[in-house]
Amino acid sequence: MSTTSTTSTSTTPDSLTHYKEDELQNLPVSKLKELITNGGGSYASCFEKSDFVERAKTIRSSMQALAKPSHETVYKEKVDFYELLGVPKTATKNEITKAYYKLAKEYHPDKNKNDLYAEEMFKKVSEAYQVLSDEEKRKRYDEYGLDSVDSMEIDPVELFRMIFGGGLFQDYFGDLSFYGIFAKQTTGEPLTPEEQMKEQEEALKIRQERVETLTKYLEIKVEPFVQGNKQEFERMVTDEAKEMAAAPGGLDLLSLLGYIYIQEAKQHSLFGFFHEISEKGHKAKEIVGFVSTALKMQKSLEEEGALDEVSATGMPTYKQETMFKEGLKLVWKMGRLDIDGVVREVCERVLGAKGVDKKVLKQRVEAVKLLGKIFEKHGKPGSDINLIINQLNSPPQSKP
Repeated sequence: MSTTSTTSTSTTPDSLTHYKEDELQNLPVSKLKELITNGGGSYASCFEKSDFVERAKTIRSSMQALAKPSHETVYKEKVDFYELLGVPKTATKNEITKAYYKLAKEYHPDKNKNDLYAEEMFKKVSEAYQVLSDEEKRKRYDEYGLDSVDSMEIDPVELFRMIFGGGLFQDYFGDLSFYGIFAKQTTGEPLTPEEQMKEQEEALKIRQERVETLTKYLEIKVEPFVQGNKQEFERMVTDEAKEMAAAPGGLDLLSLLGYIYIQEAKQHSLFGFFHEISEKGHKAKEIVGFVSTALKMQKSLEEEGALDEVSATGMPTYKQETMFKEGLKLVWKMGRLDIDGVVREVCERVLGAKGVDKKVLKQRVEAVKLLGKIFEKHGKPGSDINLIINQLNSPPQSKP
């Protein structure tokens, strides 16, 4: 590789890998020629600027592929979590979260289809975030390093938060109702009727508090619109939606929330009664989908003898993976039903609040409708469940 001299210092030629793909479009043709040549390519058949850009993109992709280690190497390699996220050991939780979402967006499977390297990097970045964003796990990691990670038990609540938007949707639907159930299943012993009654009462209380908190959040969210700052409201929500779309399950969750907000706004409009009737069909479809997935999961368990407490480690790996995916689909559908019920109740409180001026309520309806339209625009219904499966670490497997 040739070098050019500037006085007594030698510099390395500029490379296509120094530029993002979308930046190449803004470079002049002379620069593109230089970069193509430095990359070992030829632009002899290029005439229009678009030809040079496409040639540069092709060479850049080849250079990146050659520079990247194999996904097997990435899988086996142990990297310090702070170095992986690019943050100092003194980083705050907010700094860690920002670093995670930046990398998660870069390695997101939706943007790197059939790229095993990106998939492994996404898993490693997610693992680093799960540890460093948890105060107790981070403390153990700081003390014992990577050796402490293998011994850490998976926190089901944290896992579910990662599945349902990685925490970016907390102000919209909070912690789902079944989080607490999984968190308390530590002994495996059946509950007495008295204990079951107590847990149900506690669950209802928690749900009530959740709805009250989310109601306040939604009122605060739409207040700029109500006060007449409609453009600022639209800009703020659009920026937020773009960030939320990159989170695990983000596209599907945005689409779901968007649909609910639009339908709830319609139900509080002039012809709300007719929209309410049509919504019953939508809810019935969601419930049928949930029951269907549950039955499919039960059938898989019965076929493998898992309901008779046969050890999962005796199953072939592909069977474990199938059961894991079916279980995740069941959780996803259960979560959608929970979100649907809670968000609708929140909307009812915000849009139908007693003692609030009718003009204010009308503005709230318009704000929620716009919120729904923006979320639907940046979402994608039913698109993320398989991506989520790829985003999460595979089920634990016995080490060789």
